[in-house]
Amino acid sequence: MPDVLRLPIDEHLGAISSIPPQGAVVVAPPGTGKSTRVPPALARAGRGPVWVLEPRRLAARMLATRVAEEWGCRLGAEVGYEVRFERKTSSRSKVVFMTAGLFLRKLVADPGLANVGCVVLDEFHERQLDSDLALCLCRALRDRRGDLDIVVMSATMDPLPVAEYLGGARIVETEVRSHPVDVRYMAGDASWKLEQKVASAARELVADGNGNILVFLPGKREIERAQGAVAPIAERNGLAVTPLHGQLDSAAQDRAVRSKERRIVLATNVAETSVTIDDVVGVIDSGLARTARHSPWTALPQLTLQPISRASADQRAGRAGRTRPGTCIRLYQHGEYSSRPATTAPEISRADLAGPLLSLIGLGRADLAWFEAPPAAAVDAARALLERLLFVADGSITAAGRKALALPVHPRLARVVADGIESGIGASACAAAAVVENGPITAMAREATSDSDIVDEVELLDEYIGASPRELRGAGLDARALSEVKKVVRQLLSAARVKPTGEIDPDERSRLLRKALCAGFVDRVCRRRRPGGPELALAGV
Repeated sequence: MPDVLRLPIDEHLGAISSIPPQGAVVVAPPGTGKSTRVPPALARAGRGPVWVLEPRRLAARMLATRVAEEWGCRLGAEVGYEVRFERKTSSRSKVVFMTAGLFLRKLVADPGLANVGCVVLDEFHERQLDSDLALCLCRALRDRRGDLDIVVMSATMDPLPVAEYLGGARIVETEVRSHPVDVRYMAGDASWKLEQKVASAARELVADGNGNILVFLPGKREIERAQGAVAPIAERNGLAVTPLHGQLDSAAQDRAVRSKERRIVLATNVAETSVTIDDVVGVIDSGLARTARHSPWTALPQLTLQPISRASADQRAGRAGRTRPGTCIRLYQHGEYSSRPATTAPEISRADLAGPLLSLIGLGRADLAWFEAPPAAAVDAARALLERLLFVADGSITAAGRKALALPVHPRLARVVADGIESGIGASACAAAAVVENGPITAMAREATSDSDIVDEVELLDEYIGASPRELRGAGLDARALSEVKKVVRQLLSAARVKPTGEIDPDERSRLLRKALCAGFVDRVCRRRRPGGPELALAGV
């Protein structure tokens, strides 16, 4: 193993590696090394193979890369990662990083996790629904197996409730000296666009001195706009500008995190706790994040723009004081900060539960003892939907429900795919499900060519699936969106085992595809109360 920098968590690795049967809860601030040092220590102590659950794909890949380097092995050998659309593991892998969502799919396929010795739930304070569900299922599996170790890690949470839920887990807390951070609030014009505010704050921080500047923005679109706004400032002062979000290739992500050049890093909230960027002395906080919420209109999970909590704001500001005194500029007023909630509500309190409930019923764990129980009304609504989709009957999963579990999409979209396969248009149904999940591939408004915008998108996908970037731009299509949709389509075709079918009349295909979409959104079928009027009457209401 090569020489590596000693980190604050290292002195606690012995206590963590010798955890009791009840497990361990590790609380350590960002930058202390918990995500990179704890999993390999557990593996070396004979508690592996160790699966590490991360809230984001980007974090899983980057952490695996760092641990492999510190271990002195090739990525994919003793240390690997597995996320949607990408896998680097082998039969020798002792530490595997993955998202919590992928872990749940693996658990459905192998309920006993016979070849796993320890599950580490990292960044649990984010309280994502998949992480909550993974914790509950791991506890239930440990109680049956008796030899599964559970380690829960967080940067900020109160460890006692989780420790008690696990039956008396060992609590390990690490403190690290933080340097003072000068927190300032935006004094610019309230009418400015977000990228104008970022540029103003960047000018102020660049003038303050050396070190890197980390900008927290809610998503890819905002990052691209801010990149254009700060580019002239960075160029005049000899800084690079590096974006950091999940849709970048691995080389661009690595440059943002590990480059030695002085830079302005434009990042999503992945840089809040999951990924550490060295030598940050200036932070610009937009105060915004995209949060997963259930959309009552589309009836699917949807990322919505939301103000962050005070805890998240403090976490972001703290990134400027890890190695020396720093500065944080918040792009909002102090009064806004004071009026925000102390913490972010757990996702389980606001999420659609149809997918998780189908998994639980399929595992025979519908009576699961939750760490924090979801609202009863949400559970009842999810159960009613699964019954309408014919995936659950009399409290048990149906044969169709079993097939739906194999598809990495919401149950509604699984029903679309199932109906499409039954009608002989499986490939088109997979394409429609991918478009609904990922959003349109069109980059601009287009004239409708059918009675359904989804059908139009599927036809465009078929027409331009092999087109060059120049051809896509000329047709008004979003090349990156098209690429993401194609990945989902390939995954669905493989998971659903869709076989090629013969030619079908386009009008008939359109009719069958619309029928399949209605099957997945059966409770969203409606008719106008009067011709051309805006009022709709939903089926069954």
